[in-house]
Amino acid sequence: MKKSIKINYIYNLSYQIIALAVPLVTTPYISRILGASGVGDYSYTSGIVSYFGLAAATGTVYFAQREIAVCQNDKMRRSVLFWETFLFRALSCALVFGVYTLFSLNFLTQYRTLFLIQYLTVFSWLADISWYFQGTENFRITSVRSGLVKLAGTILIFILVRERDDLWLYTLIVSGTALAGNLAMWGYAVREILWPGFKKIRIFRNVKDIMGLFVPVVSIQLYTVLDKTMLGTLCSTQEVGYYSQAEKIIRIALTLPSAFIAVLSPRMAVFYRNGDSEKIEEYYEKTLGFLFLLSMPMLAGCFLLAGEFVPVFFGKGYRPVIRLMRMESLLFIILSLGQMFGNFLIAMSRQRRYTTAVSCAAVVNVALNYVLIGRIGLGAAGACAASVSAEVVSTGMQLYFARDLLGCRPILRTFRRYVIPTGFMTVVVLAVQHCFDGAASLLLGVAAGALSYGLCLLIRREEIVMRTLRQLAEGMRRRW
Repeated sequence: MKKSIKINYIYNLSYQIIALAVPLVTTPYISRILGASGVGDYSYTSGIVSYFGLAAATGTVYFAQREIAVCQNDKMRRSVLFWETFLFRALSCALVFGVYTLFSLNFLTQYRTLFLIQYLTVFSWLADISWYFQGTENFRITSVRSGLVKLAGTILIFILVRERDDLWLYTLIVSGTALAGNLAMWGYAVREILWPGFKKIRIFRNVKDIMGLFVPVVSIQLYTVLDKTMLGTLCSTQEVGYYSQAEKIIRIALTLPSAFIAVLSPRMAVFYRNGDSEKIEEYYEKTLGFLFLLSMPMLAGCFLLAGEFVPVFFGKGYRPVIRLMRMESLLFIILSLGQMFGNFLIAMSRQRRYTTAVSCAAVVNVALNYVLIGRIGLGAAGACAASVSAEVVSTGMQLYFARDLLGCRPILRTFRRYVIPTGFMTVVVLAVQHCFDGAASLLLGVAAGALSYGLCLLIRREEIVMRTLRQLAEGMRRRW
């Protein structure tokens, strides 16, 4: 059942491109229709709802993905794992459903309509079985079906969301498409798994391992979602709107490296279980090259072009987002490395060390949020500073815990390879900005920056680029 990493990456990247294109298309429209306060209201409430999703999923995603990857060629064993994971998750969802009902009816009543609509999101957690397909390295199913649903949701947004009062409708479309995308995967799953019978299923067999992975999930949620909650509580939902828009752009761009890391994780789990240290080292260095190839020009481009990008993309009233995007541009490198180390630690069954790293990061994030937002009053800028600091702590500790297998030298060696191309690109973009302004500066800056970066890589005969070009040339020769 083992699939090619290249094929999986193509499928996952295709989905990520759709996931990337959808917000790129809808965000400028929604930003103008709903305004910063409307965007903030949605981000604030969806952030709170995600806490309940955290409890519903517990640690099932990471656990099931890792364990199913190891036994993916044994149909009966992976079927037992599927049903044990799904039924355990169903019990968690049932408990969360009751708590969420009490919350939505009795707290933050000014947002009650949005919370009630997001019952669809609650149901989507139960229907989600993407962890099974990730474990079997079958990214075609999750990519194609979820991608089509996202496209349908995009069309509905443009047709139905027409004014500020349509915030509830926007929430309905986003939550409804999430549920539809998860339900769409079941049609294929039922043909691939068996029903082993109740005697073979022990729902609480893996509860220790699942809950062991629940702690890092909670910690990550604290420093990825709590920022918005604290901003909305201590400042205003408008500040949440600014912060959410800046974060959204960074997360959108990070989908490119994240897609590669996602398809690599199941394979790393197999290598580790087989004791294949040479393969682990080989894939580690290849992954580093790919991550720095993308993240370094992303960092430079975001920092340099944020001033032109924000007014063109978001429209009027979002000027504070410029500073926030520049602060968060550091996450292109930090978060890419953090995601890689975290996935490798889990694949290597080192979840306790992973838990320690993200828990410390969560403490740093909460403390800094309280000081920078609550005490000093920096608002969204304080949340950005706290978020970047937390990711630095998390990534640094994860690297330390994986140093015996991964090491620091390949990171420094790979980083140096892309300093000159990124520096050359920076000079070119600055020259364009000196000659043009506004939308022209943005478009020409992006085009000239990409071309100069690519040209510099070709001149230096960068290994990843040359290997990719050779593969493309070979593919074309075979076709002709």
